[in-house]
Amino acid sequence: HNFPLDLAAIEAPATNG
Repeated sequence: HNFPLDLAAIEAPATNG
């Protein structure tokens, strides 16, 4: 997806690494 970090963290916890 192309959501902000806020939503990204919810959809894909992998955003942390």
